[in-house]
Amino acid sequence: MKAQSTVRKSLGSVRRLIEDPDTDVITKRMAYEIECAIRWAREDGIKGWPSPAQMAVDAGRLLKDELAREGRP
Repeated sequence: MKAQSTVRKSLGSVRRLIEDPDTDVITKRMAYEIECAIRWAREDGIKGWPSPAQMAVDAGRLLKDELAREGRP
């Protein structure tokens, strides 16, 4: 298991990708899903969140929709 400080640094890195206006939509979406999965696994009291498998399915659907809106295949 990773040390809490390592996890916090990793979460900070993905959060910066999410918030950076220069980050492309695919990277932003992937960073958000990674952030959610880490939090789901590491934090107590997150009730009502879907399983990581469901998050992956939902994220795929959202990403397809976002790319379609941008005219990407």
